[in-house]
Amino acid sequence: MDLRQHFQTLEIKPGASLEEVRKAYRDQSLIWHPDRFPSNNPRLQKKAEDKMKEINEAYDILKPHLSKATESESRGRAEEEDRRTAEEKARKRAEEEKRAKKTAEEEALRTAEEEYYKAEAERKYHRAKEEKRAKKRAEEEARKRAEVESEIRTIIKSYKTDEEQRL
Repeated sequence: MDLRQHFQTLEIKPGASLEEVRKAYRDQSLIWHPDRFPSNNPRLQKKAEDKMKEINEAYDILKPHLSKATESESRGRAEEEDRRTAEEKARKRAEEEKRAKKTAEEEALRTAEEEYYKAEAERKYHRAKEEKRAKKRAEEEARKRAEVESEIRTIIKSYKTDEEQRL
């Protein structure tokens, strides 16, 4: 007998769950139990006994078959849950790595900006210092030039005075 016939014996659809098979077995056992039939009618007693044998055989064959299916479904669900958990962990790890990378990039950018502004400040400081030195040199040169010009005027004046006195 194939499984479909056993499902028919219990009067349920093929593919029913283990729980549905148990309920159908209980129902059919209550209906066809030989003790429910009058003992003074051997024909009905025989028919009930034969029917109970079929019901018991169907239940005995379907129960382990469905238990195995239930176990394999449970294993399948457990494996699926493990797969989902692993995928979730991998996703979280990838997100964390992405956040860490972004944080590192942001930190590198901040550091580069700080270095740029520090270098820019140093350049401005040195430029201002150089401009101050250049201004001081120019002022010194102008002062020296003024001194030299003053000496030259003094020398020219004294030369003119000496020339005038000789004449």
